[in-house]
Amino acid sequence: MTTEAGPGISSRTPPKKAPKHLSVRMNEQMTTDLATLAEAGLDATNATRIALAWLAHCYRFAWQLGHYPRGMIPTAMRVSYWPHKKPFRSVGA
Repeated sequence: MTTEAGPGISSRTPPKKAPKHLSVRMNEQMTTDLATLAEAGLDATNATRIALAWLAHCYRFAWQLGHYPRGMIPTAMRVSYWPHKKPFRSVGA
């Protein structure tokens, strides 16, 4: 069953018994990625929630627009963002 989640985005009804906890085996790349998100002030729980929601949104949007059949993993995605307008000091790079 599909429900309308917003303009151009559909979502599937969640499973009746969704797991209360998610367990993921960490590897070196995931540890590095989590550390990157921690620089923005996210803890592991919120980083996981946001990342999961964002990726699911991208998949649903690609399927809704007909760019990929439902259930197929989009092979190419891009991100657009507005540049930060206030002066800031670049860290790393």
